Amino acid sequence: MFFKSYNRTDNGLTVSFNIKPFKGPWGGSNQFVEQFASYLESHGYRVIYNLEQSVDIIWIIDQRKDSWSKPRYSVDDVTSYKKENPGTTIMHRANNCDARKKKSTTIDPQILHACRTSDYTIFISKWLKNYFHKKGLETDLPGEVIWNAGDAKVFNPRESRSWDEKSSIKLVTHHWSDNWMKGFDVYQQIDQWIANGQLADVELTVIGRWPKEINWKKTKLVNALKGRDLAKELSKNHIYITASRWEPGGMHFLEGLQCGLPVACHQDGGGITEVVTTCGVVFNSENVLEKLKGMIDDYKMWRKKALEFTHDGDSMCHQYRKSMERLFLG
Repeated sequence: MFFKSYNRTDNGLTVSFNIKPFKGPWGGSNQFVEQFASYLESHGYRVIYNLEQSVDIIWIIDQRKDSWSKPRYSVDDVTSYKKENPGTTIMHRANNCDARKKKSTTIDPQILHACRTSDYTIFISKWLKNYFHKKGLETDLPGEVIWNAGDAKVFNPRESRSWDEKSSIKLVTHHWSDNWMKGFDVYQQIDQWIANGQLADVELTVIGRWPKEINWKKTKLVNALKGRDLAKELSKNHIYITASRWEPGGMHFLEGLQCGLPVACHQDGGGITEVVTTCGVVFNSENVLEKLKGMIDDYKMWRKKALEFTHDGDSMCHQYRKSMERLFLG
């Protein structure tokens, strides 16, 4: 790969991301880059998705050599670029791990390599940061934790309405992946409880993708949505549920929370629980029914807590930008 020599432009700092966002409903990394790149451009930055121009700051978003996001360049490419252009700052967003994939063993080593290659790593949860420290990541490497968040212009509570306690209360979840680790065992169980009357006057909606072998009885199924269409569908509901296991942080439940929906999550949700303990209910595989019924009984309190939640995409992008500027300009 040919790299031009380092030379800061006169048109503001140039930032390069190693993935270019896809249009349509994709995973959290795709949404993050879309949101943060737009934010940076609105603050005078020049954003590109390659290393063939002079670059001030490089963001490693996907550490994998082969993945759905098809990284425009690899961590090794970044290392080579840094040797030729030592003034470039390498930022790294760590948002993945093998634990959430169950059978995967290749993600952790690649993230550890990216952490050690970069000047600074942002982890999307304390849980994920501690996870990699247990995997041998040096504790003195520069970095911090910044939670995920959805675009505040899109995911907000303006269209959501509180449950009137007369009609059915509506639960919702959404996942781009159909991996069972996303919590489909729990969603399937809730579907059965609704069908047999154990969860009376309750509805469940699953948006996105789901395992084909599930024989849903009562659940409303909606194909994958993105942006305002997704926010509009989420806002039709009252409680967001996620049973996803060992998530580094997750974006899905935060989009629901930002729409004003209190959240119920699995105790093995990884980074998800850091947020939900402040504004929702944490359950395990044995007490799901009990916890959901309790949340429904106390809905007004949980709705209030959801509306009081202040972290959104604006605050997330601001934190990322300040960390980036502190490192490059400090």
